[in-house]
Amino acid sequence: MWKISLGWTIKNAAVAVGLDYQYSFRILKRYNELGEEGVKNLKKKSVEHRRGKEPLLKEEQLQKLKEELKKRPADGGIWTGPKVARWIEKETGREKVWNQRGWDYLKKVQIFLSKTETKT
Repeated sequence: MWKISLGWTIKNAAVAVGLDYQYSFRILKRYNELGEEGVKNLKKKSVEHRRGKEPLLKEEQLQKLKEELKKRPADGGIWTGPKVARWIEKETGREKVWNQRGWDYLKKVQIFLSKTETKT
């Protein structure tokens, strides 16, 4: 848009910044209709979870997992990815949660817990 404001044609400005003419035309049209809001990335607003599937745990279940991980597991050992995966299966009623997903949640919660412990 800056190049167009300097008098460049849409086609030349698009080539200069590496965009397709039609796409550049749509951007300019949205800018003319909506101002700055017209050129913002609207995908971020329309998609709550940008990384594909919904998370395994809802927010309240994640809080429950955080509380569980503060305690010892039922077998008295330490929390591992497979143990967290089994906990998620019981909590969500899912037939199978892969051990790696349990590990992912274990690391996610441990990072959260270590940050909150250092704040106190």
